[in-house]
Amino acid sequence: MSTPMSPVSDTGERIPSFDSQSLLARLSGRKEIARKIVSVFLRDTRNRLRLMREALADADLGQARFHAQSLKGASCDVSAARLAACAGKLANATPSDATPALSLLADMEREFEEFRLAAIQGGFDQGTGQSGLRSLAVDDDATSRCLLQGLLEEYGPCDSAGDGLAAMRVFEQAIHDGWPYTLLCLDIQMPNLDGQGVLDQVRKTEFQRGIWGKAGVKILMTTSLNDPKNILQSFRQQCDGYIVKPVGHEKLRNQIESLGLIQPAQAVGRE
Repeated sequence: MSTPMSPVSDTGERIPSFDSQSLLARLSGRKEIARKIVSVFLRDTRNRLRLMREALADADLGQARFHAQSLKGASCDVSAARLAACAGKLANATPSDATPALSLLADMEREFEEFRLAAIQGGFDQGTGQSGLRSLAVDDDATSRCLLQGLLEEYGPCDSAGDGLAAMRVFEQAIHDGWPYTLLCLDIQMPNLDGQGVLDQVRKTEFQRGIWGKAGVKILMTTSLNDPKNILQSFRQQCDGYIVKPVGHEKLRNQIESLGLIQPAQAVGRE
């Protein structure tokens, strides 16, 4: 396993995953331009990471190095020093380092997720909705599914699935396409594969792909079941929150906000 770049500089100062002040300084404070650049970077980097993983799976280190070098330059452009350092390591890898290259790529994916979250929290992601997060609403009941999707689309693009097996197909395809989901909302009682089963398979899939910690999708259980057994089982399987139906705008927003996926709502009528 490779050692990720230290978040602390030689002078002892913490290196941010996204130095927004540095980016704004280079753009003379033009945040709208910065937001456009960051949004393009987020979209392009998802694709580059996918291409690198595919290249390494085909033992094509040269192609992976090519994409890593491009990503290094782009990361510097958006003041993502930690991601740039990780990309530089893979760009300079030699054929004998082909196996460690997979670990370097995993480091890059984690640093990219840190950058993405920092961009969202700083208001630099110009995706659809307020934050540009991508979500998946999973519920076998059409009314509940429509309600969830309508609420989630305020924050970014939202897809839906009517059972657990369909949810897993969509979830895995999103990872393959290089545009993974930021948030999953799961009902528990569903045909084919219930919400607990989806939760378990999602975390196993992430583990197999080297996706850990903050890089993983955030999962909220949205269910009518409020018994201790289901609540405890959900958190043991690493869900991030539990909402008992009925789901409302404020209740859902508070949960998403607590996960750091959107900025706190500004109070109305206060100075």
